[in-house]
Amino acid sequence: MKYLSLIVLSFFSANSYSEYESEMNNLYPYLVTSDYPIDEKSGKSVPIGHDIFVEWVLYQNGIVESFDISKENDSERLKITAKENLINTFRSDIKAMKFDGGPNSKPFIILGDHWNTATQILNPELHSWARNALDSDELIVSIPNRETLLIFPFGGKIYQSNIMNFVKEKEATSSNQLTFSLFKLNDEGLIAID
Repeated sequence: MKYLSLIVLSFFSANSYSEYESEMNNLYPYLVTSDYPIDEKSGKSVPIGHDIFVEWVLYQNGIVESFDISKENDSERLKITAKENLINTFRSDIKAMKFDGGPNSKPFIILGDHWNTATQILNPELHSWARNALDSDELIVSIPNRETLLIFPFGGKIYQSNIMNFVKEKEATSSNQLTFSLFKLNDEGLIAID
């Protein structure tokens, strides 16, 4: 199946946080491509670059269900909760491995084995964690599919091209593809690399 279906939950519309607080430990940010129905004007879909957008979902019983956070009274609080859930997933469920022989013989880290691994690109703790592991203040991040996130030390255009070729070679046949384009991650945040 090329795309994971998102089921709209209309019964959450215009509710307050307290009305469904018990489900909020299952609320997450989620990355989608422009192939999905995108709604930037309402705030439902937030672009991060390279035709990738952040949406919000509830994950329950193995099913990802769309959650239109823009229609909620407590949308800012819900975004904070979703980000906290993302951080908790990073700390408990995401597997990470560091390798020394990446492109240009530089080290890199691969994260995986979770349905929402790529969304860790939004995790505010990712930069400091990876910076320490790779000894690089600026990083290059690749999210070829939902289950994979790769992190490399920052480098110039030739190195970036080598990273893209490396990722394409390793991840070209993976399912749930997002993008082979790269992002820069530093203290200031996430920037799509042209």
